[in-house]
Amino acid sequence: MQAFNSAHNRQRVVIEGAFGLLKGRFRRLLHIDVLTIPQAVDNMLGACVLHNIAQRASDQLNDDEALPDSGTDVSPPDPLQGHDTPAPATALRDAVALSL
Repeated sequence: MQAFNSAHNRQRVVIEGAFGLLKGRFRRLLHIDVLTIPQAVDNMLGACVLHNIAQRASDQLNDDEALPDSGTDVSPPDPLQGHDTPAPATALRDAVALSL
């Protein structure tokens, strides 16, 4: 399980960096009220598409545009103390951990 947690944390750092880069380039993302998960996905997907178009057009990101993602808008949930994890979730986690 520790290998799973370690891999999960490494990927989370990469994702937070990507969000920070997008928030630096498209400052409007800092102030969008997202009410649903599909809306959040659409906003981030649109930002990724615009970022890729800008890169292909050789538009360089300035160092002062890149913002580290503070993680204040989304924080990981606290571990559930005293609650049983559903069996399918536990089985999936264990399968992923074994594949590492």
